[in-house]
Amino acid sequence: FQHIQALAGVRSSASQTGKYMETNYSGTQLLLDLAASHKVKQFVFASTSSVYGQTDKLPFVETDSCAEPLSPYAATKRAAEILAHVYHNMN
Repeated sequence: FQHIQALAGVRSSASQTGKYMETNYSGTQLLLDLAASHKVKQFVFASTSSVYGQTDKLPFVETDSCAEPLSPYAATKRAAEILAHVYHNMN
């Protein structure tokens, strides 16, 4: 299963935080629940480079810190990454 959908846009997320939470975080939770209930073996979640916050390091690698996202958009995507990790370890 591939989840590549999101409400994107760093700037607009500042004025529509609730919509971004509902779409990017809660939407991902809904898909993870659905995948778990159907015993989906593989769930691919597409995130964003925005989760890395401000950095001069290029290219990004998955082991770089994602502890300080700078927008609601980035925060919702990072939260969804963490949730996907939790679901992976539960199932």
